[in-house]
Amino acid sequence: MSASSKTRCAPTNDYANTEPEQRRNTDIQDLFDVAQPNISQHLKALRREQIVDFYEDGNLRCYYITRPTLVKALAALLAREHKVVNRSAEEVRREGKRRQAETVLA
Repeated sequence: MSASSKTRCAPTNDYANTEPEQRRNTDIQDLFDVAQPNISQHLKALRREQIVDFYEDGNLRCYYITRPTLVKALAALLAREHKVVNRSAEEVRREGKRRQAETVLA
């Protein structure tokens, strides 16, 4: 899992273990050693997937989880061990061409 994926999942892992609540962007930033613009990008991606949303309280955006059962299931899945498969660039290209050919034939 990439560093950005870990960062994106970490707020949901934190939330998955608590009752429904909201957090401000700055509260979320305090959980990680990541710059505020990166937090905003991750929150945008989570909003796009309808995993989190926010409401405005004055000048603050308060974020909350919209699909807590999904977040709990994802946290459980991410907690398991998964085999890492490293491939060369050439192997990835070959696999992409093979899948593309299968799609054309289907």
